[in-house]
Amino acid sequence: MIARLLFVAVAFCASVAVSEDKPQKIETLKKLEPAKCGSVKQLHAFDDIFLAGQPTAEDFQEFKKRGVKSVLNLRTKEEMDFDEAKILKGLSLEYHHVPIASPDSLTDENFDKLRKLLNEKQQRPENPQRAEPRISPRPDRLARFADGREL
Repeated sequence: MIARLLFVAVAFCASVAVSEDKPQKIETLKKLEPAKCGSVKQLHAFDDIFLAGQPTAEDFQEFKKRGVKSVLNLRTKEEMDFDEAKILKGLSLEYHHVPIASPDSLTDENFDKLRKLLNEKQQRPENPQRAEPRISPRPDRLARFADGREL
């Protein structure tokens, strides 16, 4: 099934916290590199975006410690094993959900939503999963998508 072939996409924004526990700075990379955080599989970093498989609830806690402030989920509700929105709300992380289940989901409206989230610095899920949309099984395609280049 196409949905199973596509990566789970989750994107996060890092922020400078206004709390006593300042988040650890996440190194900004300019090319796609393997990354590690918690038990997340298929985690990569591209510039200030994480591209990854599905994190566990515990992984989200680890990402928050690293300064993540928002998540972009491209999985459908049917694909989820837990209530990600509820977990993230409990961690005070912003949650965006733009489900991409099939080629029919790749609409102009969904592309506009994703492009806005990835390109607008203040809303951008810009650190982990230093984002990996599951639009494509190839993370390099996300970078071209976010830049507005042809896929």
